[in-house]
Amino acid sequence: MSHGNSRKDGEYVRTNPKVMDSMRAALEHNERPGQVYENHVIAGNSFEAPRDVKQVRSLGSQVRAKKADNVTVSKCNIADDIMCVINGVQDNDFIQSVTLSKGKSPVVIASPATAVGRHEEILSYRHAV
Repeated sequence: MSHGNSRKDGEYVRTNPKVMDSMRAALEHNERPGQVYENHVIAGNSFEAPRDVKQVRSLGSQVRAKKADNVTVSKCNIADDIMCVINGVQDNDFIQSVTLSKGKSPVVIASPATAVGRHEEILSYRHAV
């Protein structure tokens, strides 16, 4: 029996978890949702097929969102990163100088003597602030 807000008559039947897993795997390998739907409908019986293309598209959105979450991309802009480095001149002994010139990239001078063995700390400085 469907609930009161249902647009379709009939009983709701949950899609088999094995089918969802196989669709997810296909979508993770960049197959198009329409193609994934067709492959499952042709290959299986009605109990081993997705409800409709919309279900596959929704699963594809979830897969893409998960991939985007796993990608480590700085969500800040370059100005924030530069400000962190400039502030590092006062806070850290390994950043000795930052020079800014109009139309040119910033120049950062770090002291290798104080940076030896501290490369992890230096690389993670931006994220620690």
